Amino acid sequence: MGAMPPTAIRDVYVIVRKGSDVLLMLREGTGYKDGAWGLPSGKVEPGETYAEAAVRELAEETGMYVETSDLDLALTLDRLPADGGHWVGVFFSVEHHGEEPFNAEPAKCREIGWYSPSELPKEAVDYVGSALQHAADGVRYAVWRDL
Repeated sequence: MGAMPPTAIRDVYVIVRKGSDVLLMLREGTGYKDGAWGLPSGKVEPGETYAEAAVRELAEETGMYVETSDLDLALTLDRLPADGGHWVGVFFSVEHHGEEPFNAEPAKCREIGWYSPSELPKEAVDYVGSALQHAADGVRYAVWRDL
């Protein structure tokens, strides 16, 4: 029997910084982690690089337009859910400049807001706090196992 094809789901996350705060979005109507605060994020589409997906997702979700050259690679996270899946998330950071971001996808997001990484909402997506801490500490690769 031949080798199994790769099955990892490719995700991208954008850590938008404004001073010491980061932009979070309250997920709703997505079917995944609804009711939890997360970073602007999404899946990498066929033919896209992670950086291109980050630019696209950020614009779709917040109305913020950046170039791939504005992004700094912050972290690669192998996320291993208890169901046996495998997600590879690449986190980029970018400084907020210009117009204030807004909720550009109200069907998928209830609200957005700026939060200190040290005082995230208790309803934050479980791995977001860990990812932010790793990025702040200069860790560029980590593993998150959902329990």
